[in-house]
Amino acid sequence: MRAPRAPEAAMIYIDDNARERILSGGGNVIVYMQAARGCG
Repeated sequence: MRAPRAPEAAMIYIDDNARERILSGGGNVIVYMQAARGCG
């Protein structure tokens, strides 16, 4: 999985993906979001 270079783009990409994953019932979204924020 590649992360966007711009933090804003990363948040948008994660937000869009997180919505689908949260609806499916995935707790990994929070971890992914935190990891992206730390890297960003």
